[in-house]
Amino acid sequence: MARKKSNRETIQCQFFKWKIYERGGVWQADGRSNRPSVGRHSLDTRDYLEAKSGLICLDRVCAVKSGLANPDIVDLANNTSVNITEGCKSFLQYCERDRLVGGAKPTTVKRYRAVLDKFQKFAGQNGMAKWAQVTRSVVEKYISWLSAQDYAERTRRFEAETVKRVNKWLIQEALLPNEYLIKLPLMKQQGTTTYCWKPEEIRAMLLYARDAEDLQWLWYVLMMLAQTGARISEACSLQWIDVDLSISLLHIRDESGSKQKKKEIRQTKSGKSRMIPIRPELSDMFKLMNHQQDPYVFHGPRGGRLKPDTVRRLLIKKVLTPLNDQFPTADGEIGFRDGRLHSFRHYFCSQCANQGVSEFMLRDWLGHADSEMVRHYYHLHNAESHQRMAQVNFLSSIQILNDQSNPELN
Repeated sequence: MARKKSNRETIQCQFFKWKIYERGGVWQADGRSNRPSVGRHSLDTRDYLEAKSGLICLDRVCAVKSGLANPDIVDLANNTSVNITEGCKSFLQYCERDRLVGGAKPTTVKRYRAVLDKFQKFAGQNGMAKWAQVTRSVVEKYISWLSAQDYAERTRRFEAETVKRVNKWLIQEALLPNEYLIKLPLMKQQGTTTYCWKPEEIRAMLLYARDAEDLQWLWYVLMMLAQTGARISEACSLQWIDVDLSISLLHIRDESGSKQKKKEIRQTKSGKSRMIPIRPELSDMFKLMNHQQDPYVFHGPRGGRLKPDTVRRLLIKKVLTPLNDQFPTADGEIGFRDGRLHSFRHYFCSQCANQGVSEFMLRDWLGHADSEMVRHYYHLHNAESHQRMAQVNFLSSIQILNDQSNPELN
């Protein structure tokens, strides 16, 4: 829809300064204040965004006529007509190039595709077909549109950054002029809303899964997640060749650079392999497990390949729901019932941090290159917080509450 303007707007383009305004509902451009004057022109549209797109083309055409620019610049201006759908398709193809030259991981491309499919739907609903129409205000409107549909803050930020990333790539590929660069800083969310399990909650879940006849497979998985900080995708792809009980080490492999041709290439989020020490309790569990015909360590409830969604769904249904009354959550608060698979990673990091594991070692175990990402997982539960506070003596040897000579306290 056209954006209404009650007054003239002055816009400084690459070569000339223009005043744009509506006359009879059609946008006009007045460049007579320039020296030399470039006249007054109709932009032949009732849509404000299309008018701004046309103004850039007009500015360059006038620059060529005035001898200020090479005629080739007009061809570049015409590239502003790149279609949103085609632009998204080209960007995804660029991301799918070989990893050796900087291509993205398949999981990253999958996330980009989901975001851009959603953005194309939004653009269509708002009458936009060209990337030249995607401006800062459009991205802000898109963020508000996502917020109205209850998308989380991190999701909104990622989607807006993805749209900005496509915009920047189109400019780098000369499919959009530099004037179309979207300059919109986005606030980075501090902390996390992911619930971090408490030790008593972990114990209750493990005992519940261990003692239930149909949840033995889930007990195995939860035991590993709680004691290694591994992601659920890493647990699902773990193979027996990765478990070395002779030296008590677990190998989380990234096979992106492997020369071997496999149907499934295992990848980690960081793109790097890492080693995690195996605790005695976990080692004993591995010794109890039966090896099936396939190479994988963990299997689903029916003995097939373990899938993250199966673990997530049955964790909620078979464990969290039955234990919910044991760990009630106040209305409006985040508590036990809100925990998910990634909460085990938070728990692992929290316990390591609280019990003196060095940040460098913890970062190595988790596979994080940035120490800020490790600090993201540092949580002190209320019990430990009170314990630490009780150990701090702010008044030194001054026993104010026991001082009988203080009349104000008698």
